[in-house]
Amino acid sequence: MDPTRLSPRTVGVVRLLVIAAVVGVALVWTVIASAEEVIPREASKWAPTLKAEVRRVYGLDQDLAPFFGQVHQESRWRSSAASRYASGMAQFTPGTARDMQRSKEMRDLCGDPAGCPTDPRWALRGLVRFDHDLWVPLAAVKRAKERLAFTLVGYNGGSGWVQKERAKCAADHGSLWVPGSGCDKDRWFGHVSRYCVRAEWACKESRQYPEIILNRWSPLYAAWLAR
Repeated sequence: MDPTRLSPRTVGVVRLLVIAAVVGVALVWTVIASAEEVIPREASKWAPTLKAEVRRVYGLDQDLAPFFGQVHQESRWRSSAASRYASGMAQFTPGTARDMQRSKEMRDLCGDPAGCPTDPRWALRGLVRFDHDLWVPLAAVKRAKERLAFTLVGYNGGSGWVQKERAKCAADHGSLWVPGSGCDKDRWFGHVSRYCVRAEWACKESRQYPEIILNRWSPLYAAWLAR
């Protein structure tokens, strides 16, 4: 068939078919990529517990997805998860577990002075309450996502480091010749995240932690929770 003899309508239909084929291939690859982000069965089992803990501490209006994303990142919802320094669903270190156990709310679930990080109920309550302890002093950070990011960085690497890096950011007034080239200490992404006062490997981990939770796992869980 001579393509020069095709009517404009036919050419339009052919173009649409080609576009549909390309989009179809893209959708297939999207499905394949999403297969790596399957939500574990344990998430369904422990979802009511985590929801209840978030609502008890933050109220009914708090977005749940970041907390679900955080548990996913920490342990993939496995109570048996263990690393060199931490254990359980929330990956508490022994020192942090002991500190959390000083709270009556935590002792209500566990009588061990060392805490019970491998108990899912204790771990999920601990994660939410530890996040809240980090969240409260950040009231000056008005953007919700930025405040969450600082909270997560504090959970991952320690709030003391976060404060030092915010201070270093605040001291950067930028260039007089480049408007907006300074640093806003109340913004993590693209601002405080540029500064490191720790070992580089620790900073790299802290930069990745809120990025993955808020931009990768949270949207996944938001859609899952909305079902």
